[in-house]
Amino acid sequence: MSQHPKMALHNRTLSLPAGGGTSTSALIDGAATPLPEHAGDIVAVLDAPALTTAQLPNGETITYSFLESNNADLSSPISTTQLGVQSGAGGAGAAAAVFGCRPKNAGGKYWGFKAVASASAAATAATAKLSLVSQKAG
Repeated sequence: MSQHPKMALHNRTLSLPAGGGTSTSALIDGAATPLPEHAGDIVAVLDAPALTTAQLPNGETITYSFLESNNADLSSPISTTQLGVQSGAGGAGAAAAVFGCRPKNAGGKYWGFKAVASASAAATAATAKLSLVSQKAG
């Protein structure tokens, strides 16, 4: 997994979904300390694991999105930002990847992420990690 600069405020992990499925992380309470004092300096960083060809065959994908919602189960997000897509290719699965975005701070109290697998992906044994990182000096 990557080394993130500055100060990690919150981390969440997520087991990746089976083919055609969606997995959603546990929530991060966006109103909780110390998030408000870092609001403009937060970056959401997702560490996506390396996946084998059995987990992510050629042409299959896993799409990662950052969610902001007023619901504690992260349903009905008021903002969804695509973090990135891992694609199986070249008979090699997919390399580990790091994706990031700045939260839109659209007013959602709860933050988290989801992973959506295409039909033949089978990555349930793999885990992705989301970190909210402050770019302010700790």
